[in-house]
Amino acid sequence: MSRSIIHLNIADFAVAVESNIQPSLKGYPLVIAPLGAPRAVVYDMSDEAYKEGIRKGMTLARAKRINKKIKILPPSFNRYELVMKDLLKETFAFTPLIESGTSDGHIFLDVTGSGRLFGPSVDVAFKLKKAFKKTFNFDPIWSVATNKLVAKVATRVVKPVGEYIVAPGDEKAFLAPLPLNLIPGLIKKELTRFFEFNLFFISQARVLTLEQLKIPFHFRAPLLYDWIRGIDPTPVTTSCNCKNLSIIRSDHEFSDDTNNADLLKRALYL
Repeated sequence: MSRSIIHLNIADFAVAVESNIQPSLKGYPLVIAPLGAPRAVVYDMSDEAYKEGIRKGMTLARAKRINKKIKILPPSFNRYELVMKDLLKETFAFTPLIESGTSDGHIFLDVTGSGRLFGPSVDVAFKLKKAFKKTFNFDPIWSVATNKLVAKVATRVVKPVGEYIVAPGDEKAFLAPLPLNLIPGLIKKELTRFFEFNLFFISQARVLTLEQLKIPFHFRAPLLYDWIRGIDPTPVTTSCNCKNLSIIRSDHEFSDDTNNADLLKRALYL
């Protein structure tokens, strides 16, 4: 059975959190960066700032040169972590297999075994999008695919808003026309190496055999070979910071061995 992986991405998460607190910030170029630090770099930026050429990791001094009047807010990491924990509480209703960062707005869910309870994975993704919008005023990008790599690329394709479904078996065709820099996990040095060979798109990189990839990329070659073909067997790991989430435990002992669906559901939903 093909896996069903959902990727939820609240684009520019720190900016989205701050804009919910101060709605007047919406629609303007905004940068999240430490104030007063001599070598401060951009932690996050709004889509408007991105369109002006500002990027994550760019020095704040350079960002100011691009736009001298840009709005700057210091990061509130504790606030972002608390919001992420609230978001995760919504997702745990559908599956325990959840992977996220502590404060980046990215959430992976493995709903492969949840179909009989909650319906198709697309329905689960749509329900979560509506819940995030209603409860938190966030409008997440979402995608559904058979693995984490393809799901993450799919949300990158439609950013800053939208959704994308990659059906089982369509992974290679979906990735083929896309630029190599959309592949998560490729480091800058590896991208530069591909560009040196005039390989800019995923379909072009697939021309190289595994043995040819080993020449410039050595031990990373098998990994890159799989990635550009949409192969990613890595599981959704419960790596999120869940220590402060409420956990409910309940035991139920049936009087007799049973496979009665109503009795089982009653116990499970308890």
